[in-house]
Amino acid sequence: MSPRTLIDTLCLFEVLNIRPKALYVDVMHQLVRQVTAMYPDELTALLVTMARIGLSSPAMLDRIAAAIQHSQLQNIRYLHGCELAGAMAALGYDNSPFFTALDNRMEMCAEMMPVEEVWDTVKYLPSLQYSWKPYERAIWEELTRRTNKFYNELHVDEMSDPVGFMQFLRLHKRLDKRFMSAMAAWARVAVYRPTSRTSRRPTARELALIVDYCQEYGVGTDDTDNKHVLHKAVRTFVANRKLN
Repeated sequence: MSPRTLIDTLCLFEVLNIRPKALYVDVMHQLVRQVTAMYPDELTALLVTMARIGLSSPAMLDRIAAAIQHSQLQNIRYLHGCELAGAMAALGYDNSPFFTALDNRMEMCAEMMPVEEVWDTVKYLPSLQYSWKPYERAIWEELTRRTNKFYNELHVDEMSDPVGFMQFLRLHKRLDKRFMSAMAAWARVAVYRPTSRTSRRPTARELALIVDYCQEYGVGTDDTDNKHVLHKAVRTFVANRKLN
């Protein structure tokens, strides 16, 4: 049977609250034999399942850790790492070389990800069954570090949904005047764009929201350039609506 089928079998045992010893042992033996050939998502699913049912097998955990460290580490994505570390910790596994290797991989992943992927990773964290708080804090810090470099429309254009990202930052109390200045610059340019799959143009509601947030965070209050940018964005938007 495939690793996924074996993992689903363990989940079925859990749901039915049965542990037929002979079949259970056979499933675990098959999983042990297949560990080195598993993909990261399968290894993650196996560890999460083991943690959920409280199945802590030192020999099995050593095999999984060795497989990850020596053959799959370069394929581990950030969310995999969060779940792997969280499940391993829940199972009481404390192999220092393994966690050191995983720490290094997570640091590299965070640095190499585009800002859009960093945001996607942060958004997905609450849905993980098991996670590792140090990795969660690290990816939040990475997102903050990236957004601290947003100064103009080119930076904002790195996001597929700039307005959604702006609202996300505000929800988590990470929105500031500097970012809103970049949003004002983006709105000034984006209102000229046609709405298509490859370009992003703010709607009337989104433009109004940007203006409201700019006022809330003091963009344009003491900065006549930003105030002019906002006013021109609104005028351009209204003019285009009239033409259409």
